Amino acid sequence: MKNFDIKELSSSLIDGYLEFFDNIAFSDHKEWAWCYCTYYHFDDDDMKELQATGRENLRTEAIDLINKKNIQDRPRRYIT
Repeated sequence: MKNFDIKELSSSLIDGYLEFFDNIAFSDHKEWAWCYCTYYHFDDDDMKELQATGRENLRTEAIDLINKKNIQDRPRRYIT
């Protein structure tokens, strides 16, 4: 069995969080990989607008939410 640590998501873990969503999570479903677990932070209209402007904008939003410690409980924990 592989050991792992559960840590609270913070700005010091942004690189690992982005690596996870850029390359690991949803590698078999690229159509889901765009959200970076930011979905619950925006209403449907905002999310559609962000989707339309591209994945990079949602990636930036995720970074901002993490830096502001404003990411909801659902994606708040990150496994390393």
